[in-house]
Amino acid sequence: MGKICESKKGVAFLIVVNMVFMLAVLSSAILRISSGHFGTTYHQIHRARATYAAEAAMQHVLARLRLAQPGTLYDVDSMTFPFIDPSPPTVFDPNYNYTTTVVILQPGDTYQIVAGEWITCPGPPQNPSDYCIFCRVDF
Repeated sequence: MGKICESKKGVAFLIVVNMVFMLAVLSSAILRISSGHFGTTYHQIHRARATYAAEAAMQHVLARLRLAQPGTLYDVDSMTFPFIDPSPPTVFDPNYNYTTTVVILQPGDTYQIVAGEWITCPGPPQNPSDYCIFCRVDF
């Protein structure tokens, strides 16, 4: 009678060990999937913030162009092209620092914004006040 009890204890122990192992594997899989989703969400938030930083930089430059006095730095009539904004806005966030580069080109102009990356303003112009404004965000 003692042998039967001991044999059941051994089987119960193996079942418990097997269940703990399966729970560990399941927990590991859930953790891996969750961390992958966290990374994707993190990237999407980072990308959205960079998009808003670029939009803010563009609006900043457009406001400077609209309010420019004749003969000043942002006066389009006296501007030399390509025009690189000397004081582009920098967006500060507690966790990130987005630096923007804003370039204004005339139609048909090409400019190398960074090594290996060229931007081109399509031409010819439809009217004399056509310009292209490009913004690059580095973070």
